[in-house]
Amino acid sequence: MDLISKIFEMKRNIQLQRIGSRLQLPPTSETGTLLAIKELTQAQDQPGIRVSELAGLLCVSVPTVSRCLQKLADKGYVQKTLNEKDKRGTYVTLTEEGDAMCGQVRTAINAFLLRVQARLEPAELEQFLSTLDKIYDAIRAELPQESRSPATPPKGNPLI
Repeated sequence: MDLISKIFEMKRNIQLQRIGSRLQLPPTSETGTLLAIKELTQAQDQPGIRVSELAGLLCVSVPTVSRCLQKLADKGYVQKTLNEKDKRGTYVTLTEEGDAMCGQVRTAINAFLLRVQARLEPAELEQFLSTLDKIYDAIRAELPQESRSPATPPKGNPLI
């Protein structure tokens, strides 16, 4: 098996561990969406984010993110409001409950990742991250210019 196939196999094996459910977190699509909303509204210093912008940043369709947002609204984690200017765009904000859930998710994920990191030598982790960066750069270099996503992914991980 070649190296890249091994990397994708390992990614799949990690996914199969169902880490979120084993940490008793809400479904990944919901936690990822909540954390993205929190991260983006803080970064942009805005009270909310357009649903279409959120969909683009999560690399999913507007209907997909809308279904997820409806589940989150039903749980009381987000509030959707119509854009007062054009009456078409919808903005989404976290409620107090949603903000609290983001804190719980971050705490659980950070604790888990610290336990995982403790099993690795710092030099091993640094080499691994450096190699991942090189693989990312190689993948981008092999894609046609017009089909590439933004050159630099968002800094940090909104999941932690």
